[in-house]
Amino acid sequence: MEKNVKLTINDIYNHRFEKDVKGYNPDEVDSFLDQIIQDYDAYEKAIASLEEEIANLNKDLSSKTNDVSSLAKRAMDAEAKAKELEIANASLNNKVAGIKPGETITAENLEYIQKIHDYETFIYQLGYDVTKIRKGNK
Repeated sequence: MEKNVKLTINDIYNHRFEKDVKGYNPDEVDSFLDQIIQDYDAYEKAIASLEEEIANLNKDLSSKTNDVSSLAKRAMDAEAKAKELEIANASLNNKVAGIKPGETITAENLEYIQKIHDYETFIYQLGYDVTKIRKGNK
């Protein structure tokens, strides 16, 4: 920590004034210097505490920034996956639409129906309404 303060607690405490007949009362000077030392001590403790708090807040900020970045990437990935599933769902709907009433249901048709169901379930879990996706809405 860079300080603009020139004196430390020890500098003030250990400083000795020359005694002169016309000089200041040493007890009065010492008493005043004791008050200055107490203030410096309080300032140094407050500064150290604030610097520690700043360091902790910077760590928290860095962590939260990483969390937000991770969540944003996951959201983009989920949105891309939803678009892929929407396209796959539309493709399967087109294939199933080709099945006419009364046609024999084949294993392939059942496979398509199962895939559609799986895609709809996944899309629902992502928070999308599959009925709106079919209509082209989100």
